[in-house]
Amino acid sequence: MSVRAAAAIGIIGLLSGGCTAIAVSDLDRRIAERKAEIRQLTTDVLAAAPPAFRTTRDVEIELRYRPLQAWLSSVSSPPLVIAADGVKAAGDVVYQGGVGKAWLEPAHDTRVRLAIRDLVLTPQAGALMWTASAQANAETRVRTYIFNVGSNVHCSGALPTVQPRGSFSVGQVQAMKLPYTMRFSIPGELQVSVRCGLGQLGSFGLGFPIGKIADSVSTGSIDLGIETAARIQLPAEAGGRLYVFRFSAQDAVVSMTDRALAVETNVGVAVE
Repeated sequence: MSVRAAAAIGIIGLLSGGCTAIAVSDLDRRIAERKAEIRQLTTDVLAAAPPAFRTTRDVEIELRYRPLQAWLSSVSSPPLVIAADGVKAAGDVVYQGGVGKAWLEPAHDTRVRLAIRDLVLTPQAGALMWTASAQANAETRVRTYIFNVGSNVHCSGALPTVQPRGSFSVGQVQAMKLPYTMRFSIPGELQVSVRCGLGQLGSFGLGFPIGKIADSVSTGSIDLGIETAARIQLPAEAGGRLYVFRFSAQDAVVSMTDRALAVETNVGVAVE
């Protein structure tokens, strides 16, 4: 080894031994500076961002009403039918001494139908309403016993088109799904009148209230598109353990605007 080479190695050794602490200190300073710059940049961006880009929770979802309207249109074409079957009336519906009597039998032959079509959403801030057109009809079978002779008569009736209204409300997020309730609103006094002639017993009439049938509630849930679980299998070299992660909604807030359902939630993670 030459003297020049030995001297060079000695100088490099001296420099490397003296600069280690300086280099680490300088790196820490630069990291701290970059972190400060990132924090400031985040603050500046959030301050300048419009409300749509400002997040307060882990997940923010906007469910537009257009797909919901398309779904309502599809379920009401052919018409959405609400039915009441097996209406039972106790006792005789008509009785005349010395002539005979009439009663409803069998129960399952008494039916009321409300067919709803053309469902249209009318979104409002804080509420979601809908309108539709509907037609109602009813039928029943009347058993008679007149002058010791038994028979049965089919009776039916219908209403012209009525205009029901209703509401579409949502509950709290459960298992990353949004439960909904669809309610119908038809005046309770509205009813289908069924009339038919019963020979010597005269004319028979019976009213079926449509409002009570329309109180039937349609319920379901809307999938928010977020998985509720994930699985991670470690390689055999790392032990091969299987980890299962469960996700849940926390502090969820649901609101309605004039164009969409808005869901904001934090996500909790549990490891099994």
